[in-house]
Amino acid sequence: MQVHGLVVMNIVMLWIVMIVILMMVLRLTRALTPMFQRPPQAAEPTIPPVDVGTPIPDFTAYTLDGQAIDYSSFAGKPLALIFMSTNCPHCRSAIPELAITGYKARHRDVQIVPVVTADLLETQQFIGDVEMHLSILAAPPAMSPWLGALNPEGIVPAYCYVDSDGIVQSMGGLHSQEWRDLIVTWQAIPVGQKPVALYR
Repeated sequence: MQVHGLVVMNIVMLWIVMIVILMMVLRLTRALTPMFQRPPQAAEPTIPPVDVGTPIPDFTAYTLDGQAIDYSSFAGKPLALIFMSTNCPHCRSAIPELAITGYKARHRDVQIVPVVTADLLETQQFIGDVEMHLSILAAPPAMSPWLGALNPEGIVPAYCYVDSDGIVQSMGGLHSQEWRDLIVTWQAIPVGQKPVALYR
């Protein structure tokens, strides 16, 4: 009977020791947790939406061979950024027409640059084997807060037209009347100017 009481007492003591150890481990875990947590990441800087008549914000995107490129690469000439998405069937079907429009726009020294809102690999797959004689840029949304500023409604295909001074002149859907009006102004070859060769 005495042995039985001793065994019970040892079991009770063992449980008490285990509970104390468990409480100490929990307390230590709570104390150390902040040390191993990731510091809160800074919020992506937001760029307010751009209006017609205001300067274009600087931006960074990537060429199809992975080189970073910013607005300064286009500065000094009128620029039409064409926003496209990989899950937009109208965007890919608009590419051949954009190539023709880009050819006409070169007579007016206007650069037409399609911007695909996807990472580099997705952009390459999206363009596929379509021949284009335009610079195409990839703009991963997570790394491109400027996309929301130039295309606040997120519609695709869409455009933002900037003059040679970097001032936004018009923006909207690619099939809007404003876009059609721009194309018309680019179609006529200026007086005294020879047609620009498709390949330079």
